[in-house]
Amino acid sequence: MKRLLLQIFAWLAILVGAGLMLQPTVSQYLTRRKSTAAVETFVQSAAESAAVAADDPAAENTRPYADLYDALQTYNAEIYAAGQSGLKDPFAYETPAFDLTAYGLPDDMIAALWVPRLDLDLPVYLGASTENMARGGALLGQTSMPLGGANTNTVIAAHRGYYGAEMLRNVQQIQIGDKITLTTPWETLTYRVCELKIIQPDDINAILIQPGRDLLTLTTCHPYTQNTQRYLVIAERDPAAAPATHEEDLAECAGSWDAAPRQVTVESPDGTAAVEEIAPESISPLPNEGSGEDAGGAYSNWMIWLENNALWAGIVLIAAVVGVRADPAPPQKGLTDADTRKSAGRDGRGGQGRTGQARSNFENHDGNAGPRPCAGGGYPRRGQNHTGPGVCPRYAADPEPRTVHTGRITV
Repeated sequence: MKRLLLQIFAWLAILVGAGLMLQPTVSQYLTRRKSTAAVETFVQSAAESAAVAADDPAAENTRPYADLYDALQTYNAEIYAAGQSGLKDPFAYETPAFDLTAYGLPDDMIAALWVPRLDLDLPVYLGASTENMARGGALLGQTSMPLGGANTNTVIAAHRGYYGAEMLRNVQQIQIGDKITLTTPWETLTYRVCELKIIQPDDINAILIQPGRDLLTLTTCHPYTQNTQRYLVIAERDPAAAPATHEEDLAECAGSWDAAPRQVTVESPDGTAAVEEIAPESISPLPNEGSGEDAGGAYSNWMIWLENNALWAGIVLIAAVVGVRADPAPPQKGLTDADTRKSAGRDGRGGQGRTGQARSNFENHDGNAGPRPCAGGGYPRRGQNHTGPGVCPRYAADPEPRTVHTGRITV
């Protein structure tokens, strides 16, 4: 019973270890699938709305959600005129500027972000609430709505990975010149990366609207698993960009990949700036990423690997040790199961070994010890009595008498 319980424990430990090993991969797959589905639904809905609006001969404005578009345009002009005075720390701002459902949209998703370098489709929601940040990117309040045009800077915040979800975990791979697109209910805006920065969390000057420019800024935590700095990807509108499929964008990224360290401008709290080289190596996800961003603990790639693998590997190792201890002792080399059973009979613990068999063969028919041959010269079959002449049926084909020793029996 004890051995069975140990074996059950060993198998359960192996299953737990395998689950821990696969958790980041499974979580990333499920989250990517969910995000992609949200983006596809949004893009399809926008296209359908645009087609309906274009076919309406009575409409003065053929844009879908025309009232919302006008309201967003007015908002952009107002925050620029006010100098974005209400701008707060990106991850602290939660209140959306608009209720999109009041304008006919199904929820607070305002755009779909496509980052070919990361092979990342990300839904973008209004307001950096905990809920919105957990399911995609969040458009920060007091920054421009995603309409494009001069005097705009649309700032989108996302986690540096979130419980296995990719998000902006590998933002360090983005390089100057990379393409980023933002699809809205009205059009697809194409941008090209022009600058990479690392700033302090309270440095809002880096994400302000720059007069005359049409910008898109992505922001996330830096370094990985920390909440001490912000990594910015600043991109400028490319109005001449031709529409392209995801496959074409991915092919462009593959052809332009640069493995050299990224030259990133790092701005210090005292206002000085320096250029730092950031390696573009891919980061392996931590199972608990996103939960420890406020802790500020630094992780190297080695520590990330160790934390990812030590737990499940340790559990599997323990399971293997327990499993070995739970297995019965292996049989002696060269012996079969039949040999083992015969040995049991030989030492008197079973009636089916050689001793018991020999004893029955050498009992005579009247119960006295010692064999008595049949009249025909053979020996009786076990359990048979032959009192008259004739050959025992067992030895009919072998009339030669058998030699029997009454001591140590040899057959």
